[in-house]
Formats: sequence, structure tokens, C-alpha cells
Amino acid sequence: MPSEMKRARNFGNKYLRTSSDVRTAAVLQAQLQGKIGPLHEALPKVAGRSHGTDTPRSVQTSSTLANEEVCNPAKPLTTLQWAAVQQNSRERKDLLHPCPICLERFGLKKQQVILSCSHVFHKLCLQSFEKFSRNRCCPICRAEPYQKNCLIALSKTFCAERIQSAFRGYRVRKKYSHLLPRRRQCFFNMLASSTNHLLGQLGVHDNEIDELFKEIDETIAKTNEDIHAAELKVTQELKGPIVEDCSPVIDWQTVITKALERNDVDCPICIARLQRIGHNSALAWLSCSHVFHRECITAFEAYNTLPQQTAPVEPCCPICRANYQRLDM
Repeated sequence: MPSEMKRARNFGNKYLRTSSDVRTAAVLQAQLQGKIGPLHEALPKVAGRSHGTDTPRSVQTSSTLANEEVCNPAKPLTTLQWAAVQQNSRERKDLLHPCPICLERFGLKKQQVILSCSHVFHKLCLQSFEKFSRNRCCPICRAEPYQKNCLIALSKTFCAERIQSAFRGYRVRKKYSHLLPRRRQCFFNMLASSTNHLLGQLGVHDNEIDELFKEIDETIAKTNEDIHAAELKVTQELKGPIVEDCSPVIDWQTVITKALERNDVDCPICIARLQRIGHNSALAWLSCSHVFHRECITAFEAYNTLPQQTAPVEPCCPICRANYQRLDM
């Protein structure tokens, strides 16, 4: 009997839980229930079964959904993959440009890091970005998640390449410096040949323009001569005795008869009666059968002839504008 009581006491001490252990277990149970609860609700429910009892099929479905929700982390890049990433960054010449975050130049004083997306930043700048953005993504392409690697070797290699490039340029310039005068002379000869060809083309073009202007001037001079000759001919014809040559042709009796048949009673110029007043007054009969006072038609002819006109102008009738010959009677 005492041995059985001792065995029961040892069993109770073995499985005895303190208050702290109970609180820890309660918190752990609450966390697990919060994570697995949505998955448990998403599972299909079978009629006639309680929520606490799950079949093996429902347990398998729950584990599958959990695996889909939680993705496996990406495997770290190998050495060859990091070499390819660094080669992409070197081809873009990222180290020649400033840091995209602080906009300061890269150098050996500040450590640089390269991301798996081949973008380069200062290490401190990237840490500050991750701290304040609270998101692990590339500041340029927003790729997430990414892996990063230090660029100490790449920075040194880049600086060494810059130094070697500058030295090679200096050595080549010093080696071929004696060829500069000959090269300059050859360049001058090529430039002189091109310039002479251009000047020759300009000279030919100028000669063609001069010939064209000369032809235009000759044409204008010939036209002026023809116009001057025609003006002289017309002037000589106008100076001839027109009235004497034409007077025998005009039948004044017919002209007067036609004017009387029209029965004009007023002078078209002064709007006065067509009648003789005194011995000095007379009527002017025109060859176009119109009648005027002699003083009116004489004044009209005087005003119609301007002083600056060198060539004589043949008079025209004030009514019909036809050239006429006058008969005073």
C-alpha cells in the first residue's frame, strides 16, 4: 500500500504544470488557432460531421493549402550566377553613375552592394531604405525578394581598369605623337582639295548667273528699242494732215441733215439753246452728227489737251467719244 501511494505521488509530480506553463500553452494555442482557423473554415464541410472531427481527406487538403500559402524561399545564387549579375552591372556601367539613393559617387571608402537584379547601391543607403520603407524590394525595379552581395572586388577591379585604360591611352599618345604633323598636313591637303572643288563649283555657278543676267539685259534693251521705234512711227503718223486728207470724204450735207432730224435744241456742254447770238456766234457741226456752240467745243478741246502731252491728241466727241472733224457755220 505505501508503495502504491508513493508511485501515485511520483506520477503526479511528473505531469504537474505550473501557472506560467499554463499561460504559455494558452498563448501558443491562440496563435495556432489564428493561423489555422481561416484554412479550417475554407475546407469543405461534410453533412453529419462536427467541426472538430476531420477526415484524412480534409487533413490532406488543409496541408496542401498551407503549402500553397507559404512559398519556399529562393535558393541562394551560385558563384556563376553572381558573376553573370556583376557582368550585367558592368555592361551598364553602374559604377560610373552615382548611387540612386544618395546620389553620391561610388568609391572605395563606402562599401557597395549588388542585388540579384544587378542594381548597385551603397550598403548604408540600402540598409536605411529597408529600415524606413519596411519592405524588402529593390529601390529601382521593385523586385522582391532579392539577394545582395558585397562589391569590394568589383570596385577594385573597376578602379584598376580605369587606371589601366588611362595608362594605355597615355602610352599610345606618346608613341604616336611624332605622327601628328604628318597627319595634320594630310588633313590640310584633304581640306584644301575639298575647298578648291567647292570654289570651282561656285565660280561655274556665278558664270552661269552672269550669262543669264546678260541675256536678260540684252532682251530688255532690244524690247526698249522696238518700243521706241513704234512710238516714233505713231508720232509721225499723228503729225500728218488728218483733216485735209479726210475732209473730201465727209458729206457735211448728210451730217447736217442727220443732226436736224435728231432735233437737238440744247447744247450738251452749256445746256443752253442752240441758236446764233450776234455776228460772232456760230454753231459747230461735228462729223459724228452732234452739234455744239463753237465757243463750248473750243473750250472743251482746250481743256482736253494737257500741257505736258508732247504728242498731239486727236479730239473726241463729248457725247459719243468718237474722233471727229468740225465744221463751224
